[in-house]
Amino acid sequence: MDWQLIWAQRAIRDMRRLDCQVREHLLEAVERFAATGAGDVIALDPPLGGYRLRYRDWRVSFDRDPESRTITIRRVRRRDEAHKRD
Repeated sequence: MDWQLIWAQRAIRDMRRLDCQVREHLLEAVERFAATGAGDVIALDPPLGGYRLRYRDWRVSFDRDPESRTITIRRVRRRDEAHKRD
């Protein structure tokens, strides 16, 4: 499958704020999804739109473009804050 990952600045900031171990596990989950399509992923309803990858208490929101085979990571947030609008 192998999709290219693009990290938005907000997602990079979100990741930098995390504990090192949590960050590593989330990165592995995102990379595994990009390589194999494996993971707990659902399409999000408007107004959020895009997709959500769930990993334990964390949610990774992203968009994907099948034509260019890119996944743009928008945000990385805890479960209780993941569905709030920015």
